[in-house]
Amino acid sequence: MQATLVDRGVAPSRSSVFEGEGMRAWASQKPVRRQWVAAVSEISRRGTGDYASPTDRVPETREIIGRAAQKVVLGQKTPQQAACDADAALLKLQQQDPPRLGYAIGRVAIADPFPPSTSS
Repeated sequence: MQATLVDRGVAPSRSSVFEGEGMRAWASQKPVRRQWVAAVSEISRRGTGDYASPTDRVPETREIIGRAAQKVVLGQKTPQQAACDADAALLKLQQQDPPRLGYAIGRVAIADPFPPSTSS
């Protein structure tokens, strides 16, 4: 089933399918697909499943993080600058909330969706 979805451009959740021949063939058809696969691979290797700060204001945190990611994708900010700006916005949001036990803000990490090519 997941192999069939690859043909339609849906990223498989199983690493064996993601790293398989079908995915390689699909990605090789267009440069942007190769870049996308490289970005997803990098995020999978270095990222975490956490995408929102621990708060009751989840929609607002998603908006902050989503805007930061969008600025990177559009080339308006570097991943580092977008993440720093998101950190500042999340900290401001946290400071508006009353303190609670175990409440902490996490650091935002945004992977570059178009990493520099390692091939020469």
